[in-house]
Amino acid sequence: MEYRIRGAMMDALRQNDAFTRYRRQAARRLDAANASLRQELQRAPTPDELAARLEIDLAALWSLQEKVQSLSFVSIFDTGGGDEDRRSLADVLVGSDGQDPVRALLGDDARALLKAAIRELPERRRQCVVMYYGRGLNLAEIAQVLEVTPSRVSQILTAARAELREMLQDQVELADLEEPAP
Repeated sequence: MEYRIRGAMMDALRQNDAFTRYRRQAARRLDAANASLRQELQRAPTPDELAARLEIDLAALWSLQEKVQSLSFVSIFDTGGGDEDRRSLADVLVGSDGQDPVRALLGDDARALLKAAIRELPERRRQCVVMYYGRGLNLAEIAQVLEVTPSRVSQILTAARAELREMLQDQVELADLEEPAP
C-alpha cells in the first residue's frame, strides 16, 4: 500500500512539474560540469571552459542554459514575506489609478473590435454613428447635415446599432463590458 501512495505522489509531482525529464537531466549535467570545473580551477569556469567540458559549442551552451533556467511560480497576491509595507503583484498591476489591468485590456480589445465594426458599416450609417456618438450631435443637427428628417436619423441610428450588435455578437461578451457593482 505504501508503494502505491508513494507512486501516486510521484505521478502527481511529475504531472505538475514545469520541467521535462530531458530538461532535468540536462540541468543535472550542466550543474555537475560546472561543479567539477569549479573544484578543479578554484574559480567560476568561463563559458568556453564549460562548453568544452560538455563537448558542445558556445551557442549550444547558451541554448542549454536557457532551457534549464529555473522557473518560479509566484502568487499575485503574495507580498513576499511579512513586510507590511510591501505591495502584492496584484496591487502593483492595478496601479495608482485603481483600474484593473485585465478590465482595461478587455476594454481596449472591445474598443478595437467596435472601431473595426463601425468601419464596416455602410457610409450613411457610419456617418450617423460618428456624429451622434463621436461628436455629440443631436438628431436635429445630424438631420441638417444629412438633409433628412430627425426621425430618419433615428431610423438610421437604430439600424446601425442593430448591425453593430450583430457584427459584435460572437466577439464580445456583454459581461466583459459591464462595470462591476460597487
